[in-house]
Amino acid sequence: MGLLIRTVEPADAEAIRAIYNREVAGSTVTFDMVERTLEEQQAWIADHLGGHPALVAVDEASGQVVGFASLSPYRPRPAYAPTVEDSVYVRDDQRGAGVGRALLTAIVEAAASH
Repeated sequence: MGLLIRTVEPADAEAIRAIYNREVAGSTVTFDMVERTLEEQQAWIADHLGGHPALVAVDEASGQVVGFASLSPYRPRPAYAPTVEDSVYVRDDQRGAGVGRALLTAIVEAAASH
């Protein structure tokens, strides 16, 4: 599978939401108890267009988002400003295909450049 890693765009909201909400409903990895609405996902994307970016993995053949990664502030105190939390989510039917590794590599590079 050809994979394109790029910065998240507002049009990615529904695909990201579907990947994330599957984990909310079926696992404990998110620590969220309620699935995100489309509006909440759009706000999340807006929050990740600056210094704490989000990236998506797109299957080049289908054009579908198959995973995403993001950086988030670790804690609000000033001394933690350079410290981030990374998150990587892969669509369940794409696990084991290298999507997560590609996203993690790209988001760590993005963190280093900031």
